[in-house]
Amino acid sequence: MQSKNYKLKRIKRLMRVASIIRKRKGCTKSGDSNYEENILDRDFTTRSPNNKWVTDVTYLEYGLSQKAYLSAVKDLYDRYIVSFEIGKHNDDPLVMRTLEKAFKTLERDDDLLFTVHIKRICPSNFEIRSTSKYVTRS
Repeated sequence: MQSKNYKLKRIKRLMRVASIIRKRKGCTKSGDSNYEENILDRDFTTRSPNNKWVTDVTYLEYGLSQKAYLSAVKDLYDRYIVSFEIGKHNDDPLVMRTLEKAFKTLERDDDLLFTVHIKRICPSNFEIRSTSKYVTRS
């Protein structure tokens, strides 16, 4: 028996006419998640400055499809941007520069709840810094 090749467009059209819906691919969960416990738990209020910080990385488009990445640390007390960095690549050094600038602004030894919701941020120097007495990772 000889097999025939049909174009995908024809198969989709015939399936639509016959009301045939393909089975969707299921999603799989990976077993190794590297996330910290969510201590912040969506409680974005605080009674004093430098008690809770959050961080994020976003991109800015400029020119003809050019991208720059903005990494920022925000204090949840007054929504003040504690530090920020702009770079050409969304990588760990960009985030580490931002965090180092933010830690330099601390003048007291109070506890700081610092939340990092980005999975890839776990270089060894951040691990060491975040084990200090004033930082709790979330």
